[in-house]
Amino acid sequence: MDPENPAVNVNTDAQPQQETRKPLPIKQLLVVATVLLAEPLTNSIIRSFNDALAAANPAKGFSDEVEAPNSSIFSQFLESSLYLAKAATVYQWGKLSDKLGRRPILLMGPLGMGLSTFALGITGNAWVQTTARSMQGVFGGNLETTKTVIAEITDSTNRNRAYAALPLVQSTGTSIGSSIGSFIATLNQKLPFFDHIFFIKEHPLFIPCTIAAAFSFSSFHLVYHGFQETLPAEFLIDWKVIWSFRDRARSAVLASIPTVPTSTTSLLDEARNLGYGTVNRVQAAAEGTVNNAREGVTSGISDLQQEATAGVTQAVGSLLPTDKIRNTLRLKELISRQLLVALLNYAFISFIDQAQQTLLPMIYTAPIPKYGLGLSSEDMTSIMAKWGSYNTLAQLMLFPWLLQRFGPKKVYATCVSSMMFFFAGFPILHLIAAYFGDANILVRRLLAVHMGISSLVYMAYGCAQMFIMDAVPDKGSMGSVNGIGQSVGSSARMVAPTMISLVYTFSLNIGVKYGGYLTFAVLIAITMMGSMISALLPRHSP
Repeated sequence: MDPENPAVNVNTDAQPQQETRKPLPIKQLLVVATVLLAEPLTNSIIRSFNDALAAANPAKGFSDEVEAPNSSIFSQFLESSLYLAKAATVYQWGKLSDKLGRRPILLMGPLGMGLSTFALGITGNAWVQTTARSMQGVFGGNLETTKTVIAEITDSTNRNRAYAALPLVQSTGTSIGSSIGSFIATLNQKLPFFDHIFFIKEHPLFIPCTIAAAFSFSSFHLVYHGFQETLPAEFLIDWKVIWSFRDRARSAVLASIPTVPTSTTSLLDEARNLGYGTVNRVQAAAEGTVNNAREGVTSGISDLQQEATAGVTQAVGSLLPTDKIRNTLRLKELISRQLLVALLNYAFISFIDQAQQTLLPMIYTAPIPKYGLGLSSEDMTSIMAKWGSYNTLAQLMLFPWLLQRFGPKKVYATCVSSMMFFFAGFPILHLIAAYFGDANILVRRLLAVHMGISSLVYMAYGCAQMFIMDAVPDKGSMGSVNGIGQSVGSSARMVAPTMISLVYTFSLNIGVKYGGYLTFAVLIAITMMGSMISALLPRHSP
């Protein structure tokens, strides 16, 4: 590098490779991955179970207060309530993690997720189910702190490899959960004695929710025993100091206020020893002293209050890092053009991801006259199990290499653009299935290609998370910025299930030939917009 030639100093792809690559903190990453796995595992178990139950027995819903024809709509409503609660609270969790530390927040997440999931499984009341699903969203937003932890335990030499594991965790949780949910939905056919257990018959969500809750409780145990705090010490508040602060501040204020005479009793008592002739003179002097003291107190009370307030403020400043706390609360200072572009792309990829998760089991199992493929629950279980194995290998072996070879922007843009082919594949598969009358061997071979394209959304999701963390202005605001990103993503995920259900229902009822393809056309248009917006991302990740 020639110091006299500035052109030589331009950042290139080869320059970061010259740095010494540090090893990944495997222990911390395994704990983080286990916690991060809880949310997609729980959501996919419940979602796939509901879809498989509705396909196998359309006359039965999973809520006692919702009629069977409205069961599918209620299921999408529960899904939207989860992401609404998550969008409303995830930013607050991020701010709290910047103050209290990552460990307390991560301990509350799996515990709350497990309790709310278990509550969902033991009730048939629609309002209680909605509340439990919303609480899953609240504590699911808590789990997003893990992405901040990944940024703190890595540096520029190994961060890409650490974030490459995010799609692996996401896809693994989704594939395992979908397989478990589809299997449990047909468990009574394999083990008929479950039909004779009254509680399980009345609460079909009990078994899948219990399995998901058990995993969340295991994650809590692992965090409690294996996770070390990652928030830098200069940003971490000492709770022992805060606990004793009130008493110490009160004592300091009381000690700084001088004693003001309020009575002449002590003066008169002393004067009585001097005789009655002296009493009048002493009393007059005492009353004059009291009047002067009262005037002094009246005129100087504001000065005393100001001095006490200044003393308390100085004491607070010496006890607590208030300057750092205020910095984490300044939302306007966190927003930059780079962050806005990253958030916009994150919103699109979150919507696309949720859309494919909602649409895929729904269309695969829908009857052919309703623009589906007519697959059974057993077929879906087999497909999801095989896809989970292949997808895990692809995320583990292919994504890190692509990220290292082409960079996050090219990988993200390519993966988002490829999702247009994924949504376009639904009408193609349906036309072939309708032509032959069922999902024959040709359709099933094309399903493998179709499912392979869906794996690309997880790669794009991991890249989008990297762009958000690269827009963090300082280490003390990582949790807040990550909270903003997850709030935006959850808002997009909240809209996707309801929007898809409404458009799909509308497309079936418009009475136009091939009108059922409207859902796929809308999603292709949205994906095209997301692909165009990806051009605004920075070319190189900092």
